[in-house]
Amino acid sequence: MQKEHFFLGNQIAEPRSFTPRAKVVPPPVIPERNRQEHAAFIKESYNAVVEYAITALSEREKCGLPSADGVYINLDMSPKLVPQKLAQSSGASILKISEDKSDGNVDVTVYIKNEKKDWLSKKADEYADEKYNTKTGKPKNTGLIEPINAIKPADIHALYTSTEDFDKLPDNKAFLFELWITKTKEYDTVKLSDVLDKLAILKAGKNHLDFDGVDVWMIKATKQQLCELPLSIGI
Repeated sequence: MQKEHFFLGNQIAEPRSFTPRAKVVPPPVIPERNRQEHAAFIKESYNAVVEYAITALSEREKCGLPSADGVYINLDMSPKLVPQKLAQSSGASILKISEDKSDGNVDVTVYIKNEKKDWLSKKADEYADEKYNTKTGKPKNTGLIEPINAIKPADIHALYTSTEDFDKLPDNKAFLFELWITKTKEYDTVKLSDVLDKLAILKAGKNHLDFDGVDVWMIKATKQQLCELPLSIGI
């Protein structure tokens, strides 16, 4: 029986379809933005979130705690405007798209490796600079930059199956969970096992389940231990 789980890889992002609807339905409209102001807002928000996360990782390293090689962030976007190319980005790996929030938008959770930390700020610079305009005169990266309403740090809530379900978990009680990991070229089962040991997270069963592109680890952990995972494991 499937256990509650959380996502650490773009091979298992929550399924959503962004294919165009029937022609009788008006196409999604990107919010009207002041080009320079929106670019500055995106760059400032993104840099602040990334630097905050990297500082937290650095503090963990100083304390001898396992540390991820990148950061998790949430992009607040309209579900109709999440660009397909975001999933194929060379700078960020899309992990999960949340359920619709009260304002009708969704959080798109992405992972950015430390060496790619300038990914979105560079995109914003190109969007703001007219010399990068497309052949049709539009700002470069319009489809990525303009739909973003806000940028926030992402924690375990963004990776768990449901924010509400995570908050309902009782404190200081261990449960069984599935940890889904995308098997990238950097993926190392020995290193992952070592991180889980350092976090005192029990590995249930004899071994993990090996699927095409994804490993599923059965673990036993408390709510507090789960909160450590996004700070400890990258993808």
